[in-house]
Amino acid sequence: MNMMGKNRVRAIFVGNRKVGKTDLIRALQGKVIRKGDIEITEWPVETNLTAHLWDFSAHVCENGAYRFFLRAGCVYVLVIDAGSPDGNPNQTAEDQLEYLSAFDADARTPVLLVANKWDKTLKEDRYRCLCKDYPNIQGFYPLSSSPEYRDRFVHELAIFETALVEQLRKTAENQPRFSDNQLTVIKALRQASQQDSFLEKHLFDELCRQQGIDEKQREDFLDLLDQSGEIIYLPNLYRLYDFNNYLLNSSWLTHGAHRILHENALRHRHGIGIVHWDEVKLILTHYTTTDEQGNTLSYPEKRLRFFVRVMEEFGIFYPSRDAPNGKWIVPALLPGDRPERLDFEHGGALRFDFRFETSLPRHVFNLFIVEHYTDIHNQQVWQRGIYLKNRIWPDTKALADVDYQAGVLSMEVTGPHVDLYFPELYASVLKILKRIPKLKCKQFLYMNESALIRGKSSGKDAHANFEEFLKGKAAGKYEHVCGLGTYDVQKVLHSTPRDMDRGLDVSIREGTEKKSPTERDSINTIAAVVSAIAGVMTTIITIINSEVFLDLWASDFNPFISGAWASGIKALFGGVAVFLVLWVTLRYILRQLRNIWLRLRRWVSDFRHWFSLISKSLIDK
Repeated sequence: MNMMGKNRVRAIFVGNRKVGKTDLIRALQGKVIRKGDIEITEWPVETNLTAHLWDFSAHVCENGAYRFFLRAGCVYVLVIDAGSPDGNPNQTAEDQLEYLSAFDADARTPVLLVANKWDKTLKEDRYRCLCKDYPNIQGFYPLSSSPEYRDRFVHELAIFETALVEQLRKTAENQPRFSDNQLTVIKALRQASQQDSFLEKHLFDELCRQQGIDEKQREDFLDLLDQSGEIIYLPNLYRLYDFNNYLLNSSWLTHGAHRILHENALRHRHGIGIVHWDEVKLILTHYTTTDEQGNTLSYPEKRLRFFVRVMEEFGIFYPSRDAPNGKWIVPALLPGDRPERLDFEHGGALRFDFRFETSLPRHVFNLFIVEHYTDIHNQQVWQRGIYLKNRIWPDTKALADVDYQAGVLSMEVTGPHVDLYFPELYASVLKILKRIPKLKCKQFLYMNESALIRGKSSGKDAHANFEEFLKGKAAGKYEHVCGLGTYDVQKVLHSTPRDMDRGLDVSIREGTEKKSPTERDSINTIAAVVSAIAGVMTTIITIINSEVFLDLWASDFNPFISGAWASGIKALFGGVAVFLVLWVTLRYILRQLRNIWLRLRRWVSDFRHWFSLISKSLIDK
């Protein structure tokens, strides 16, 4: 195979609608080779390098369907609207960057950050700080690509173009080149896509054999075709579900997703974002349309399993726990606004926050909704919140919502069984966060006013770092002091007396169960001091009992006095030594009894927890 052929690198322009992605691409003066949901512009960079600039339509961006095409091995151009009076451009950029990072675990795919519609009176500092937080950002480019202002930003556009060319070259260096034989196959695939959106695997294999592409080279060729956007190839799905067709026309996915996500009947029928397999079949098998190239798009039932698995792969559909192959949760179908009336009683509820150091990806809360959707109370769920009522433990409720701008996921739990329900909710969040190790957060527990010992209630929300709070409790601290007063630790935890830290991850739990370094050091110090005192007293008693000491004492003092003093000193030091030995022994015994008691409490609590989970699973069945 001739590896001295041509490189084709994909540059994906990412951003919300109306931020100026299309104007920016047109400013580069490439040639549009495909229009529609995904407009592809072919841009010759140099003799052996061609870039395909991908621009998504408004509804593809709104539906999140652009996720189908995010890959490593390309260049991302993230475009934000610097002149928007609404929203927070920085927050928007962080949301996009967090999602892009899910497809690039090593942060190697270059990102060029473009602040479009730039006003030269704006300050760049708040945007440049993103470059420090996300090392794959290769540069920040403030400019305006709209035709009426383009002349004023000629220099800035030239700088961006130079940077884009440089990143395309670097990306191409790490990719194999298309040979002439492979380019012939690509031409045949484009012709086949005009007849059918899919190509049977055996037909693709035959095309490769005709061009001398053997079986060993075929897998790498498929990856290269996927990276360049010629086909949609997801190897994990193909291996897991034994699919035997390759998707040639990406519009088939975007049109199908748009049809499902804008089906009003689904929104009104369930109200909580649920889609059943029969509904997918009913909606799509009767749906036929054409793309912008005039190609017919149809959705026979034999292709729909592939469709829903791709929806799952990219976080648009989430399989339900009770029927993973027949029912899905679709957060995009949920109402956007919080219900006007919620009968949740906030007074006395256990309140807890996860505060994220960076932007909170939206799929985190989507996964939380999916995990607990069977407990949804009166269909009160929306895209940023969920109201739960536990089906096992009577009158135990929870309210969870998320503030994406502040990066906070909040929970409130109330009812007679908070001690059982809160650890379950807490553990589910930790399970989700474990999948995103880069996403760091701090956890805070709010103080209940009834636990206030000293200080005045100011109406403000006193809170404590949860990990430090539990470590203090494990170390035997019964009071917590903060800027608003002193609080009774046990009363703060009154609603979860049975091991509130049961839901903690291993690292935190070990920190609460093991003695802290300070505690270990203090115990070792006490033991050393007691040993030293006992040694000194033993030496003194030995000296007092010696004949030399008694003879010396008798020669200088009255024998009666010397004998009395000697007996008194021996009794005093002996008594102190016995007291210290008994004190250390008793302290050790009490500590062991306390540890046994804590283990018994944990066993009982774990038994209740597992019993409740088994009961839940039986009810689900």
